[in-house]
Amino acid sequence: MTWVSPPPARFHGALFDHLRRSPVTYFLVASNFSVYLVQLVAIFFFGSVRFRSLFSLSLDGLARGWYWQGLTYAWLHAEFLPFHLFLNVLLIYILGWELESLLGSLRFALLYLGSVLAGAAGWFVADPGDMQGVMGASGAVFGLITGFASLRATERFWVLFPIPVVASARTLAWLLVAFEALCQLFHWMPQVAHSAHLGGAIFGYLFVRLLPLTPPWQVPSYQAQAR
Repeated sequence: MTWVSPPPARFHGALFDHLRRSPVTYFLVASNFSVYLVQLVAIFFFGSVRFRSLFSLSLDGLARGWYWQGLTYAWLHAEFLPFHLFLNVLLIYILGWELESLLGSLRFALLYLGSVLAGAAGWFVADPGDMQGVMGASGAVFGLITGFASLRATERFWVLFPIPVVASARTLAWLLVAFEALCQLFHWMPQVAHSAHLGGAIFGYLFVRLLPLTPPWQVPSYQAQAR
């Protein structure tokens, strides 16, 4: 069997089209990986946690006037837990690709950055005694999840864990938010910043609901466009 590769021009055209339609999504994916590499170099080659201390969100940093941490923490991830990074980046890519097409690049960027800031605010208000600090894009990802569920409430997904089941985006979003709320209330998994997740989720929902967007039922799906 002979496999013939697609013409380079067609491949490059498709790649350029993806980048043109979702530039913010691709920037977020690339920048998260890039910052993680900087973290690894700082930790394993220089033995320094200075980079993490400067840009992760912490009460000590805010007390020093490092207010940029309210935004930059979302680009840092735990160096010894690469799964944390890969899961967040995967969800940013999957949800961002469609959300950016639906909202436009500017509104999608506002949704993402607003969810980051709301996650920081949620952590600061709900966990004022947390001295460990926060890093990771999970708060922003929760904003994308609730934003997507607001626009695509009935779109269905296969969920493979803990048991294979098909559920709507709205159902999955509500289950995730309810789980995070229970974790925050009963202090389950205390090493996770559930308050940041909830802050991002609330912002994502309100952002999509309150902005004068095209009603969800009037937004054509990719499946409809392909027919």
